[in-house]
Amino acid sequence: MERGGRGGERGMMIDGRDSSSGERRKYHHSHTSGGGSRIGMRVFELLSELEGEIILLQAENASLRKRLAVAGLEVVDDPYIFPAEIQPLDAGIEGNNKGRSGKTVSKKIQEAYQASTNRLVSTFARTVEHSPFVCSPIQTYRGHEDGVWDVCAFNQGDKEMIASASADRTVMVWSLQSGECVSTYEGHVGSVNAVCVRQLQDKLLAFSASGDTTVHIWNPLPLSRKREGSQEEAHFNKPELVLRGHSHVVSSLALFSDEVLTGSHDCSLRLWEMETGKCVTDFTGHQLEVTGVTVHEGKGLGISSSKDKTIRLWDCRQSSTKEVGLCEGHIDIVNNVVVCGDDVFASSSEDNTVKLWDMRQLGTPLHIIRTSAAVNKMAANSVMHMLALPLDTGSIKIVDILTASKLCSIPKRNSDSKCVCAVDWVSQNRLVSCGFDSKIRTWFMKPQERSNRRNRPLSAVPATPSSRLQQPPHGGRSTEPSPSLNRRETSKNNSKTSLIEDVQQEFGPELHVI
Repeated sequence: MERGGRGGERGMMIDGRDSSSGERRKYHHSHTSGGGSRIGMRVFELLSELEGEIILLQAENASLRKRLAVAGLEVVDDPYIFPAEIQPLDAGIEGNNKGRSGKTVSKKIQEAYQASTNRLVSTFARTVEHSPFVCSPIQTYRGHEDGVWDVCAFNQGDKEMIASASADRTVMVWSLQSGECVSTYEGHVGSVNAVCVRQLQDKLLAFSASGDTTVHIWNPLPLSRKREGSQEEAHFNKPELVLRGHSHVVSSLALFSDEVLTGSHDCSLRLWEMETGKCVTDFTGHQLEVTGVTVHEGKGLGISSSKDKTIRLWDCRQSSTKEVGLCEGHIDIVNNVVVCGDDVFASSSEDNTVKLWDMRQLGTPLHIIRTSAAVNKMAANSVMHMLALPLDTGSIKIVDILTASKLCSIPKRNSDSKCVCAVDWVSQNRLVSCGFDSKIRTWFMKPQERSNRRNRPLSAVPATPSSRLQQPPHGGRSTEPSPSLNRRETSKNNSKTSLIEDVQQEFGPELHVI
């Protein structure tokens, strides 16, 4: 849709030039005098750009239509047939060069489209057949009476714990090992939308944001907590501190080392001191509700997403309440943002895309990941360079932060008919998820052994600086592609590289369909 929109704007510019009486007189005079080739060629160049964007949009649509063929691991090599309503560029251009130049440009774009589409479909086919990892369920936690909006994994000493925030107005704390609920916090009078747990000096504190316009700070493991062998968990409703100041639903929160950043449906963000509960800064700038916040502790930055389709960066070390960065890269509501590395963060939107951004250059995303549905609260594993994407359809995708390629997929199970609301990483290879079905699930991620298809060697799983997860031995088999296969691929790619680069180099980042 973005490309179509830009194409429409260029079309208006062309019409504006042609509709100008001065331009019409100049064109008519120069054409009769034999000097109209410059204006004619300028119009031709503009139409060429417009055709290029239309073709790229068709490429995206065609890739979706070919997914059934991809499932059968078939790569379509037939030339693309242009629809009848799209006429050649030289149809409306008069002059001695119209036949030769118009056909040459159209043919070049058509060949580049075919080459790029084959490459995209081929890449997706390999992803479907050879996902480097596979996820399997570990355990399901039941106890909430309504949908679970958020989940947070944390450690208490050597024990692994999970906190879950629900629309039933409670936060439940679970033991990951036993699967039992340790404590239940019932202090809110509205839906609990977000939860975080942080070790602050010698105390373990939980932070919960609610539809009752407040943020509560409380001890997730009170002294009256469940003892070993007891059948009842601790129920309590007294927070240690309440943060009041927002005038509407508090939708999200994120933690610095000693401060809390909150986002609200009152279109503002607030920065609070953890120990005193004092509001330090009130950030304003969003035109509609704030849907998500995250922080980059090293840079002192807060990042927020909103229903106004924008992403804004805030300097939490200064007293200024204005944003220091603005990103308008989505065409629908932005659901969530998450920091993925030193200078990279990701955003998810109702436009069915996830975009990876460089904080230093917000103009163009590093990667665009196209999904089959909207993505909710994501989680980044910065050590393993993995990003987990929970989808409205009930499935979870895991992608490589560095390349945006799909690493693993957790498909929608038959019993899970509702969306996944949030995910979090328990460890390098374990994931926890929650959703509208009121359940929390944990997943184990491991390298997937590849089948030897057609007795042909397969390339190894691409290594990253983090070395990924430890891979099982290959039994002495070679993991290098065959030399003859490399020569064929190199020759084929070299013949098409120049065409692809000529047409695609100015149309933004690579599109990844997962």
